[in-house]
Amino acid sequence: LLSRRVEAESMRRFSEEYLSRTRTGMWTGEARGALADLDLGSADRVLDVGCGTGEFTDVLREESSEGALVVGADRDPELLGHAAGPVVRADALSLPFPDASVDLVACQALLVNLPDPVVALREFGRVSRGRVAAVEPDNAAVSVASTVDDEAPLARRARELYLDGSGTDVSLGDASAVFERAGFGDVDVRRYDFERVVEPPYS
Repeated sequence: LLSRRVEAESMRRFSEEYLSRTRTGMWTGEARGALADLDLGSADRVLDVGCGTGEFTDVLREESSEGALVVGADRDPELLGHAAGPVVRADALSLPFPDASVDLVACQALLVNLPDPVVALREFGRVSRGRVAAVEPDNAAVSVASTVDDEAPLARRARELYLDGSGTDVSLGDASAVFERAGFGDVDVRRYDFERVVEPPYS
C-alpha cells in the first residue's frame, strides 16, 4: 500500500486551463474514426480513468449507445469539479469498482504520466470485462513549424529538454508493448495525428 501511495503522489498534476487548452479540437471531424475499434455501441458501462476535466469522457458519451453509463474518474477533485457527471474520485492504481464491472476502461494521456503504467493497466483489466483502451501521445513526435524563423529551433530544443527531464515515458504513443507487459493479448493499435494551427497574435 505504501509503494502505491508514493507512486500515486509522484504523478503529474495539471490545471483545468492547461487541459482545456491542449485538448480543444482534438476529437472533431474524422478524428473520431480513431475510436472505431472501441466498439462503443456495444458497451453499456464505460469508465474513463484519469478523466481530468472530462473532455474525453464527453466524447465517449457522445459515441456510446443511448442509455450507456459513462463515468469519469480522476484523483484530483479540483479537475473533477469542471467535468460533467457522473464522475467519481478515484486513483488509477486502485479503482473503487468490483472485478469485471464495466465493459470498457479507457484513458487519454494518462499512461505517459505514470511512473509504472503496467500497474494501472492491470488494474484496468481487473475492473473491465475484457476491453481496455488507451489514447496516448508520442511527445517525441511533436513538431512545430512557424513563420517565425527562431520559433521552430527553440520549440525543438524545449521538446528535447522536456523528454530528457520528464521522468516517465512521455513518448509512449503506441502502447502495445506496455499492454503486453501487463498481460493483455489481442492488442490493436490505431494512429491518429493531431494538427493545430495558431494564427497570430498569440501569446
